[in-house]
Amino acid sequence: MKLKNIRHGDMGLIGIEKLPEGLTASKSKVLMTGSGGNDHAFIGPGTFYPHEERKDNALIVGYFVAQEGTVLTHIEHGPDRGKALREVPVLGILEIRKQNEQTHVGMVPVED
Repeated sequence: MKLKNIRHGDMGLIGIEKLPEGLTASKSKVLMTGSGGNDHAFIGPGTFYPHEERKDNALIVGYFVAQEGTVLTHIEHGPDRGKALREVPVLGILEIRKQNEQTHVGMVPVED
C-alpha cells in the first residue's frame, strides 16, 4: 500500500506501516480538537488510538486506522466556512500530529 500524508488544517496525518505496540482504542470519533475549538472527527469505519508523545520535534496526539469509506470532517474546512462540513476521504494507518510551522520567531503551532 502506498503511504499517504494529509494536512487537515492544524492536524497532520502521516501514513505509517504499522501501529506501535501497547495502544488502547478509543470509542471517540474525535481525533483532535483544533486551535479554534472545533473538532477534527471522522465518519465511517475506523479506530482512533489516543497516545500523546513527542517525536522528531513533533507532538503526536495518537494513531488512526481508517478503513474504506472513512472521511475526516471539520467545520472550518467546509465550502461555506462554518456552515457545512467538508469531507476528506482517508484510508490506512496514520500517525496524527499537531502541526507546527517555522516563522521568524521560530517554530510555532499552526492555528486553524
